[in-house]
This record gives sequence, structure tokens and C-alpha cells, in this order.
Amino acid sequence: MVMRAKSNVYHLECFACQQCNHRFCVGDRFYLCDNKILCEYDYEERLVFANMAYNPSSLAHIRRQVSNLQPAGDNLTGIRHPSLLTSPPCYSEKNSALGVPQRPPSNNHRDDGSSGYGSPDSETFDPPQ
Repeated sequence: MVMRAKSNVYHLECFACQQCNHRFCVGDRFYLCDNKILCEYDYEERLVFANMAYNPSSLAHIRRQVSNLQPAGDNLTGIRHPSLLTSPPCYSEKNSALGVPQRPPSNNHRDDGSSGYGSPDSETFDPPQ
């Protein structure tokens, strides 16, 4: 027996969240993001991190907080670590290789008609190109 998600076909034992390895049961919601099957929790986590990465006011707040930090000891006076003044790690290309969306999510959610058992109840997300 196989499971289908859009044009992808999976062995039944391989049909699991590719982030946390949760195996899906009949009726479970799953999401297809960057050709990876995700459980609802991991999909929503990606959306949260994608929104954090594109919130300019939050980034400005972080930079203000970093610039207001005081050194802990006398021998550190005047030393500022350059990595603290740059963007947080969620902006790196390393994360894009892990499949973290690099653009704000859109509302491209739709029911594609495949739960893996042939019934239409799964949700898919195709990030904009």
C-alpha cells in the first residue's frame, strides 16, 4: 500500500513527518511544504519562524537591545562582538538548506484532494517561487 501527497508517492511506513518522524493515521492532517511532509505542529512552527524572520520592527528592537548591552567585567570595556550587531541566525542561508521558508508565508493553503488513502482531506502549502 502507498500514500499519495500531490504527485509524491510514499510507502506506508515512510509516510511520516519529515521533521519529527510522527507517523500519520487515517484522518490526520499533513502539509506538503517544499516537497516535505510535515505534521500540523511542525508546519505551524515553520510559519512562526518565517514570520519572525520578516518582522523588521522586531529586528530593529533586537539591534537596539544589543547596542544597549554593557560589558560584564572591567577588562571588557569597549569590546563589542561583531556577531551581536548582525542579523540573528534565522537569516542565514544555512537555514534555507534546511527548508525554512525564506519569504513570508502567503495564504496559498488549499485542499489538494489527497490524504494518502485517496480521499481529499490533506492541506498543502506551496511557497511562492
